[in-house]
Amino acid sequence: MVVNPDPSEAARVQTRLFLRSPLGVAFVALVVIVCLPIAAFGFWLIFVRQQYVVGTFFAVFACALLVMWPLRFPAAMAKRIEKTLAAEPGERALTFSTQGVDSKTPHTEAHVDWTAVKGARTVPEGLLLHIGRTRFFVSKRNFASPAEYDRAIQLIGSMIGARASFG
Repeated sequence: MVVNPDPSEAARVQTRLFLRSPLGVAFVALVVIVCLPIAAFGFWLIFVRQQYVVGTFFAVFACALLVMWPLRFPAAMAKRIEKTLAAEPGERALTFSTQGVDSKTPHTEAHVDWTAVKGARTVPEGLLLHIGRTRFFVSKRNFASPAEYDRAIQLIGSMIGARASFG
């Protein structure tokens, strides 16, 4: 199977999964906990102390941060994925076999045994593999047919067992 990753699709999928994880929830809570008091302080300066310039700065800064980070987070992740992909341009081939996962680019080849695959799960857009400390997204569109996608899911499930979460 030839894989031509779409950074924006991978970023969308991985951002959604991150924000649903405990670390993502903690990140969102931290942003809200930091932004709301800053905004409240700004409004207090404006309406109670009549310090319009400084109060407006604090209120606008906090509200902008509160609104902009969810919009910028997926874009930043897509940029990071694009930077990684740009380091090694060209087509990528990914092969699933009973021995493991083989990856081939124009300049490198790699093999990963199934024991090194920490997990795999399906998402509506495709397949997410957790190998080492890295998560790899493979879109359903990268498979030649839905049958090939189903065969890959069955193979991965049989090789990694309970570490697979296919729903």
